Amino acid sequence: SDEDDDDIATISLNTVSSKLEPADISAWNGFCIHYEADSEIRITIVTDSAAHKYWYAEVPYSDDMVWGKVSWDAFQNIDEESDEKIEDVIGVVSQVQLRFPYDGGFTVDRFGSYDQCGK
Repeated sequence: SDEDDDDIATISLNTVSSKLEPADISAWNGFCIHYEADSEIRITIVTDSAAHKYWYAEVPYSDDMVWGKVSWDAFQNIDEESDEKIEDVIGVVSQVQLRFPYDGGFTVDRFGSYDQCGK
């Protein structure tokens, strides 16, 4: 579906080497984000941007700066017909996106691997 092209804002983080090879981020165990937002933030692992294929997990809105953690288990495939597994994907990641589907304010000041969450 093309509904995902309607995000209010997207922050893209490229995870490729200098040779443009996708990164293996499996050892990250997931992601950690420090944020506040008026609506949920969708964290996506892009598998094929041209085909709008990606895996996603969401962290809920928060009025205060909080740490959000999403493990690989939390991710769902936007393509529900696919039999791809998250383990197949995290070894060859070229882009991670933070998507903001709704209007409103947000602040993100840290984003990294699952175990990098602080207090």
